[in-house]
Amino acid sequence: MLNLSLYVCFLVFWIGITKGDHCDVSPGDKFDCGELTTQEDSCIAKGCCWVPVARNQSEKGTPWCFYPNDVTHPPSPCDDMIWSATDAGFTQEYYDVMYENYKNNLNVEGCGAVVAAPDQETPGGSYYYHWMRDAGLSIKAWMDLNENDFALCEEAVDGYAKWVAMVQKKPDQNNDVRIEPKFTIPEGDPYTGGWCRPQTDGPALRAMALGKWGTILQKKWTWRASCK
Repeated sequence: MLNLSLYVCFLVFWIGITKGDHCDVSPGDKFDCGELTTQEDSCIAKGCCWVPVARNQSEKGTPWCFYPNDVTHPPSPCDDMIWSATDAGFTQEYYDVMYENYKNNLNVEGCGAVVAAPDQETPGGSYYYHWMRDAGLSIKAWMDLNENDFALCEEAVDGYAKWVAMVQKKPDQNNDVRIEPKFTIPEGDPYTGGWCRPQTDGPALRAMALGKWGTILQKKWTWRASCK
C-alpha cells in the first residue's frame, strides 16, 4: 500500500512538472490559442496553457491562453485570411458616406482647420481641435484620394494652406508655435492646456502635405501657361 501511494504521488508530481514545463513559453513566443470569450476552463479543455499576465506596458498584447511549447506548429492566425479580392470590400454607397464624412472634417467653419471630431460632446472630452500632425496626414490623404485633381482638392487644401499661414503668426505662451501640437477652432490659437510638447513630427507631416499641394499648383499653372 505504501509503495502504491508513493507511486501515485510521484505520478501526480510528474504530471504537474510536465504541464508546467509545457507552459514555460516566453511572452514573445506565445501563440494565441483562445478567442475573445475564452476563459480558463475552455482554454485548458483545448489542451492549451492559461497564464494571466499583468496589463503593463511590457506585456501588453501577450495572450493569456496560448499553445504549449510541445506544439511545434501552432495554427497561424493568418490561415483563415483571404489574401485576394475582386472588389474593395464595401459598396459604393458606403464609400460615398465615408467620403462625405471625411470631407466634412476639412476646412471646418470655412477657416481651413481639420477637426479631429466634429461632435463637441465626444465622450472623454471634446476633440473639436486641429492637431498639426493629424491634419497634415489628412490633407495629404485627401489629395491622394482625389488623385491630385486640382478642382476636387482646391477648397479644402487651399483653406488649409491659409490656416497654416495664419497659425504660424500666432503668439505662443509655450515659446514655439512651430511645434505646437494642437490649436483651437476657428481662432487658430495654440492650445494652452497640458499636452505632449514638442511634437516634432507635426511640422514634417504638414510640410509634406503643403509640398504635395505645391506640386499640384505648379502643374496647374504650367498647364495654363502652355495653353496661352
